[in-house]
Amino acid sequence: LKNYTLRKNVGTCGLVNPDKKFATHPGAVIVFVDSKLPAGELAENEIIPTHLEVGATSIPTDVVRCCGWKYQFGAPYSCHDATQTGSVSSLARSNGQAFGVSCAHCLTGPDSNEHTANEISLLDRYSDERIPVGMSAYCFRGPGHGGDGDYGFADCGLFTITEEPYRSRALQGEALEDRQRVFRDEVVFAESHRGTKYGVVRAIEEEHDDQFVDLIIEVLDDGVFEGDSGILWRTENGAALGIHAMGR
Repeated sequence: LKNYTLRKNVGTCGLVNPDKKFATHPGAVIVFVDSKLPAGELAENEIIPTHLEVGATSIPTDVVRCCGWKYQFGAPYSCHDATQTGSVSSLARSNGQAFGVSCAHCLTGPDSNEHTANEISLLDRYSDERIPVGMSAYCFRGPGHGGDGDYGFADCGLFTITEEPYRSRALQGEALEDRQRVFRDEVVFAESHRGTKYGVVRAIEEEHDDQFVDLIIEVLDDGVFEGDSGILWRTENGAALGIHAMGR
């Protein structure tokens, strides 16, 4: 793509499947952009061709709009309960109060009890400071029943945010779209304290490791690590799909 001017380009990647674990389509080059524009509004060298010719090989391309990858909620944070680190899924508000959302198991505190209030701090990945912001407020964990409307296990919780500027960011943030329908092989992303992670939906509502699971996502590149619990998987347009609670 070196001969093309990519206006509002976010990045490019090539999707391959080195271990043949899943059935795949032929390889492709994906170009991620903030917005798609009609061809008539672009210069000739700004239009991505449908195929790239590399020697004798023709490689298809795909242009993916990813406006949701901006920090819509001001929440590129980790949370800490004095014993473990999790990721903040999003900021939230209710009845004039501000909250953070993460996995319940990341908010249990030194006594490992999700039903007691524990002090929660935010680790701002830009300043590298750990700032006490509030207390764990509500945690819910359940196994799921494998049926319509309640298939996979639940692991989510809220903590209060009383400190500025985080409180104002929660109260003034834009609403997050909740995507109800998911497709196999859909490209998704999540923000973590290590940066943006990309993945592909491989299974929907399946039993895995003796648990009912709503989504199984193959995470690309370096995978997920301890501390990534709570990251919010989202569609290319930024709609929420689910909170990451278990991985390897």
